[in-house]
Amino acid sequence: MDEHAIRALLDRIRAPWVRELNLAPDAIGENEIALRLPDSRRI
Repeated sequence: MDEHAIRALLDRIRAPWVRELNLAPDAIGENEIALRLPDSRRI
């Protein structure tokens, strides 16, 4: 799975409040994905 596919998947399966966190793929392995939580003034 590439980064574009991961982002599309996250948009489909996450609740709206989780989408507001703007989680993004940081590292993609064969059997794992690390997500990054960017700095935000809202959190």
